[in-house]
Amino acid sequence: MKLIYNVFYTFFGVLEVLLLFYLVISFFPNNNRLRKFITELVNPIIEPIRYLLKYSIFRSNVADFSPLISYIIVKFCQQFFYLLL
Repeated sequence: MKLIYNVFYTFFGVLEVLLLFYLVISFFPNNNRLRKFITELVNPIIEPIRYLLKYSIFRSNVADFSPLISYIIVKFCQQFFYLLL
């Protein structure tokens, strides 16, 4: 059972790093293969949050808060599995 918790903790850790990398590279206008790859990996997590934000009071035409909210959710999940270890 501890192995399963450890796998989930590691998975959320990798996802956290990918989200941070996505946040950093989103400021630069490059259109390279690495950015497209990271975007394809992170989009399944960001898109539902983006959809929910579209219909909430936190809707903003200036900034997209969905990567930041996804990072917070992933960090929370990682801490949850850390406590289960």
